Amino acid sequence: MTEPLPDHPVVSPRHNLGRVTRWGAVALALGILALFFLRPPWNVVGKTYLVGYAVCHQLPSHSFHLGGRQLPLCARCTGIYLGAFYTLGGLFLWRRGRPAQMPPVSLLALLLGFIALMAIDGTNSYLASFFPSLPHLYEPQNWLRLTTGLLAGMSLAIIVTPLFHVTVWQVPSESPVLPDWRSFWPFLLLALALIPLVSAEIPWLFYPIAVTSTAGVVLLLSTTNAVLATIFLRMENRAKNWREVSIPLVTGVGLAFLEIMMMDAVRAAITAALGLPF
Repeated sequence: MTEPLPDHPVVSPRHNLGRVTRWGAVALALGILALFFLRPPWNVVGKTYLVGYAVCHQLPSHSFHLGGRQLPLCARCTGIYLGAFYTLGGLFLWRRGRPAQMPPVSLLALLLGFIALMAIDGTNSYLASFFPSLPHLYEPQNWLRLTTGLLAGMSLAIIVTPLFHVTVWQVPSESPVLPDWRSFWPFLLLALALIPLVSAEIPWLFYPIAVTSTAGVVLLLSTTNAVLATIFLRMENRAKNWREVSIPLVTGVGLAFLEIMMMDAVRAAITAALGLPF
């Protein structure tokens, strides 16, 4: 005689543990966000400087000054994270679907070349700034730092996006994130347009540039962390809609702010130990 079926499906302890872990990660992430925003400085500009302090040297000579105020990120970091911000935003809003493939090989090679170009310019700038007696390729300029940063930030965002889609979605699209050169030109043209706009140091652009560039820091860190959180929480390839991605996304954002606060604390401790100005 067969056993009667239970009135309710049996939920395994492992499944319950998984749910507790996921919602615990969300609660921890929300607590981290509260810790960051509910402490001084209380103004928006102060928060942008905190974000910048975590990832950037913030040297005045390597930074743009708008209306007498230094941006929270140096010229190169401003470029990197501005590029990441508008590219990630454009890819998720303009490029509909869930493209999980890399761009064509020729386009991918160019993107990797942009990242290498930033590394070359950064090395040259470092040698010229801290070892002026050594030979260097050319005299560093802030507009060059900005340019190579923008191109590299744009490239990083294009490469990270398909990694996100292929990890999160149950049925990601087999199409490339940028299918051809035609789809790439809008991102490149916007990057080129930002070069003179930021370099002009127009005072009223201080807030838009400061906020969007530091938002790019959070966005790039959050996207990368969401991929790692999806794997850690064993949620890869399960989501059918954006609501089901909310847990790894919130966790990723929380981890981003945790990393920012930790880097701020480490840098402040090292600075104090060396007797340097904050």
